[in-house]
Amino acid sequence: MSNSDAKPSMAGSVASALLTVFGDIEVQGRALDASTIYRLLTEERVWLFSRKIAPVPGTQVLFYRVGSGFVGSAVVVAVADDRHNESTALRSFPERMYPYKIHLSAVRTFAHSVDVRPLLPKLSFVRNKTYWGHSFRTSPRMIPASDCRLIIDTANGANV
Repeated sequence: MSNSDAKPSMAGSVASALLTVFGDIEVQGRALDASTIYRLLTEERVWLFSRKIAPVPGTQVLFYRVGSGFVGSAVVVAVADDRHNESTALRSFPERMYPYKIHLSAVRTFAHSVDVRPLLPKLSFVRNKTYWGHSFRTSPRMIPASDCRLIIDTANGANV
């Protein structure tokens, strides 16, 4: 997996971050597990989406794997205009299903996934702390930079 030893800084960051939630999928009759999806896309330093988004370059990205928690982060370099000239790995994700792509830098896989439950009281984007899963049903979505910082600090081992 692509890992950067550098810990992304939130200094000078934009006012919000991009949260993307992913899990196992079936593509063209074959199952792809979430770990494979994460590995394939982050090795290519891209992420694909089924709906249009417009993050600005420099936007922090958090990856939340269903059933595991927050597993990594990256920074948006650019939003792609098209999906032409892609690697074989990316062609396994049909353009009709995932027409939108962002390019990433500073891709980092956390040493340990970050469980969202202990952070719930402090996460402002989770409005209903009892039914917190509802906050992860719409993806991608923008979340406050302060929530992103809390998650990354937790991944870095900070006592927050």
